[in-house]
Amino acid sequence: MTEPTTTLAEFIDLKEHENGTWQAEIRDLQAVRDALGEDILIGLCRLLVGADRLESTIRLLFDVATGGRQDLPASASDRITLFLFASGTMREMAKAVDRLSGAGLKDRLTELGKRRWGKLRRSLNHWNHDDNVCYIRDRMAFHIDEELIRDGLAALCAEGKPVGFASGHGKAYKDGRTELGTSVLLAGSKFDLKAFEDLAKRIAPDQLQFPTMIYDVVKEIRVSSPNS
Repeated sequence: MTEPTTTLAEFIDLKEHENGTWQAEIRDLQAVRDALGEDILIGLCRLLVGADRLESTIRLLFDVATGGRQDLPASASDRITLFLFASGTMREMAKAVDRLSGAGLKDRLTELGKRRWGKLRRSLNHWNHDDNVCYIRDRMAFHIDEELIRDGLAALCAEGKPVGFASGHGKAYKDGRTELGTSVLLAGSKFDLKAFEDLAKRIAPDQLQFPTMIYDVVKEIRVSSPNS
């Protein structure tokens, strides 16, 4: 039986504007919903939320690194926060991939899409089961673990050294950070700042490619029934 060739890409219209921006629109979302089913479309939306957030985080990280703010007190906090959220987002994306697998997305993909899907799953699952990424997501990113705070307070108090509360630039509180909480959190975790930054560098190449990998899969979703 010949594989149906109608893909999701054929339901998308591209509109280009005079200012150089463009907008891709799904022509008939209800038709896509009816064809794919609720479970696949929900899983797909969850995955695309992750891709959108990851792209935003990457842009913000780039701005922090290259925007002339590298030496400001806030830049360290910006890097830590964005990496925490990016790591947590990767974990959520992996969960969305699991849901899509259970909903039978692979059966809806072209042969090219199946190869791309396999690559995406392998890469995301690697980080989903990475102990450090799981630790960050579950205890430091979206959920701030009270036990880590307690352990960090004990560790810093035992050191007996001054601990920063806040820092900024100029007389006004500008481009600053309230650093006490993050310092306590890091002190209670298994990461010092160097280990944290080393992990960020190790994850960065995959983070950069995930959004494109996801869009490449989405274009190969067959909207026609696989049995038609």
